Amino acid sequence: MKKCTVFVFIVAAMMLTVFNFGAFNVPIANAEVLPGSYNLKLMTFNVRKMTADDGTPNSWNNRKNIAVHAINNFGPDVLGLQEADKVQIDYFIANCSAAYQSIGTSREGSTTMGEFSNIMYRSDKFILLDWGEFWLSETPNVPGSKSSFDSEYPRMSTWVKLQAKDNANAIFYYFNTHFSLVLEAAEQGANLILNKVAEQVKSPDTPVLIGGDLNRTEVSPVYSIFQNSDLDDTWRKAGKSFANDGTYHAFTGETDRAHIDWIFEKNASAINSIEINRYHENGYYPSDHFPVNLNVTIPLTTDTTARPIGQTIWLKASANGNYVSTRANTTDSPLWASATAANTWENHQIVDAGNGFVSLIAKANNLYVSARITTADVPLQAKSSTIGSWEKWIWVSNGDGTVSFRSIANNKYVSARSSETNSPLETRIDSIATWEKFTWGNR
Repeated sequence: MKKCTVFVFIVAAMMLTVFNFGAFNVPIANAEVLPGSYNLKLMTFNVRKMTADDGTPNSWNNRKNIAVHAINNFGPDVLGLQEADKVQIDYFIANCSAAYQSIGTSREGSTTMGEFSNIMYRSDKFILLDWGEFWLSETPNVPGSKSSFDSEYPRMSTWVKLQAKDNANAIFYYFNTHFSLVLEAAEQGANLILNKVAEQVKSPDTPVLIGGDLNRTEVSPVYSIFQNSDLDDTWRKAGKSFANDGTYHAFTGETDRAHIDWIFEKNASAINSIEINRYHENGYYPSDHFPVNLNVTIPLTTDTTARPIGQTIWLKASANGNYVSTRANTTDSPLWASATAANTWENHQIVDAGNGFVSLIAKANNLYVSARITTADVPLQAKSSTIGSWEKWIWVSNGDGTVSFRSIANNKYVSARSSETNSPLETRIDSIATWEKFTWGNR
């Protein structure tokens, strides 16, 4: 942990008259980033259902700001919640200091009612590549379905696939869950999550993290299912003690109760720090669970071998079968899917723009292709002599042999409007369909 200045110690001492951090240790604020890696801060937090403690000192209205402070003091990039009501999620989004977006429905499959095991991620730092949810039952694709071992509540898992905005090679998965109190149902849930990881994560070296309230300690068969797989418990891997490591405390602040909130990982480069967040204010706690804070380094894993760096290629729009052409004899050299053959105007060189991004040089005029996102529906133009944000693209390899391009400037995909004459290329679509797909070949 980095040394603080004298000033920070003085301020901290003054704050102790109001805030008591107990055994909470602030993790490394700026852990050293290893070459070829990316740092993440993750939190799992059972926030205690909003109405469960009405009329008591632990009511949501009395602890909602304490919960916000507990989150802000760590500043997670990704936050997995359990027992969260929609009102609580909305309060976090409105009041946390970072810009968060929430993913997932409730365990009943509703967007407004019931308990959520949702995921909040920093939308200013990450792009949501994919997400999903499934229920821990014999019918995992049926919203609200219950396990045959536990007819009381439906249980579920929400997952996201995220990509860092400042490094296209930093991609990872996070799975969030809240297990049943019935052992057989919890074991079923653990195996379902592992099966879903195997189904969704195709690359063997992509980082995967699984966090949540397992309602089980480290001596449970449920814990062992994860630990005996290709994942590791980050608490154990960091060499932390299992004494006085309770994460459930029933609003008492006691540390010797059950450790039931966990984060498991696969393919992380390093566990920089992991702590149980015991933040409280004047003896009042944000929840009946302590959050768990993880600072972890992940490798850069995007497969760049498919990108033809340094090569000159042609592109053909799947929307109309025409080649992408840079009209060099037209003002601002717009790009159109208009050519029936690949000649000089249809040649573009792929350049490494750093951090997993690419740029395209139009061989017609040797200028970089630019997305003019400040103007509505303006075609891509080969008009820049240098690489800036407008000239950086993410090369997306689709599973059908086609590629797509997403602009780093506005996180939208290049689209060829097949319904319009000559199909001008514009950076305007949020997802990939036929208009956003291109075949390519070497020249």
